[in-house]
Amino acid sequence: MKVRTIALVATAILGGTERVAACECPTMTLDERLAAASTVFYAKTESAVRVRGADSDQLVVSTLDRIYLKGSKAVEKATTPYSGAECGASVRVPGLYYFLLDQSGRFDKCGTLIEADSVEARPLNRRMIVELKRLRRSEVQMLRERK
Repeated sequence: MKVRTIALVATAILGGTERVAACECPTMTLDERLAAASTVFYAKTESAVRVRGADSDQLVVSTLDRIYLKGSKAVEKATTPYSGAECGASVRVPGLYYFLLDQSGRFDKCGTLIEADSVEARPLNRRMIVELKRLRRSEVQMLRERK
């Protein structure tokens, strides 16, 4: 698997040895990233809060108006490492994104957070239109059954 270095984040000299921290991302197609994700949804970001941890800090992102394309419908928040050296992603609040989460509800800057108005999001936008039509048809069917 090819690996590309996204960013050289920090250089520190500790005890006479140089340590370089960098985020390395596997090169994967969108379809491969979708297949690897446990949960995929489109949402508006509501807030992004830094949470300090014993080993590393996390950015916890709360979302609104979620439309799920895959996986658990119970996910309301997602996390990313706070540090770019750990492949943490930056988010705008408010912003519209596709979140491709792993089983622990995490995303990163290695292609698992996609801005909804980006060129990369076009295939996802087409899939979402299909999902919205399906949801609308099921709502109409439920209303018809109530009559």
